[in-house]
Amino acid sequence: MEDVTNIASAPLGTQFLLGIIAFSLGHVIQQHASEAAGQRETFKYTILSARSYDQSPSTELEDYEGNRKRLYLPYYAWNEYVTTRLRNYVGRSLVGRMVVFPARLYRSVVEAILLVKVKKDEPLPDNRLASKVWMICKKKYRLDKNYDNYGDLLHLISSDLENHGTSRALRFQAIRNFQRGMWIACFYASVLYFWVAFSGVLPAWFYQPFSLVGIRPWTPAIIDIWSPVWTLSVLTGLVSYSFWELKEKYEEEFIEYLFTDYVTSQSEELS
Repeated sequence: MEDVTNIASAPLGTQFLLGIIAFSLGHVIQQHASEAAGQRETFKYTILSARSYDQSPSTELEDYEGNRKRLYLPYYAWNEYVTTRLRNYVGRSLVGRMVVFPARLYRSVVEAILLVKVKKDEPLPDNRLASKVWMICKKKYRLDKNYDNYGDLLHLISSDLENHGTSRALRFQAIRNFQRGMWIACFYASVLYFWVAFSGVLPAWFYQPFSLVGIRPWTPAIIDIWSPVWTLSVLTGLVSYSFWELKEKYEEEFIEYLFTDYVTSQSEELS
């Protein structure tokens, strides 16, 4: 408890400095989370699917490029095995979620470490609202048939919604961003606790090079009040995965409500 007491009783200037460091680390984590999530294309692919079904992107294995294909292959192979062997159990049931857990955990870890989105985004299954959104945007912004700047179109729609006041879609976007940041923050914490737990079994000679240059191995203060450390590593790892699942779910929720809110706002404007 000594480390915890030292932090709590530190001078105000020290606590203020720690606050600045924590604030800065928060921005670093948020940037990492943004890059780890990759370029989300649910909006783009749904609009493409609504415009012309033959333009709907393929997510088949052969359509993945080299490096991404190698990362996607383990996920694809596991899902194919599960689908073939456990076809009657896979779905939204508890058993179905348990059997696909290893593949999805693999995705969350690889995306956090390598900053590469393993699986392509897929269009929303119901694109009727997307069709209405495209027709409204095509007329309002005078878009031609060759228009393909879907990132800019997403920003235009978001700006329109902000001008109309509060929007459920923008709230979902904020929640998604929070979950994305917590995914990476908990992932960092899990790696840190794992390293602390692992370093506890290392021989003393491992730390001798550090002592020669005056470096004392540091451990988080929470280790003093929570033991064994490996439980923290597992717990934060599971929390990290949970936030990854939530941000995946809220990405689709955000796009669905974006279409709904935009159609509603434009209908009110035209009426």
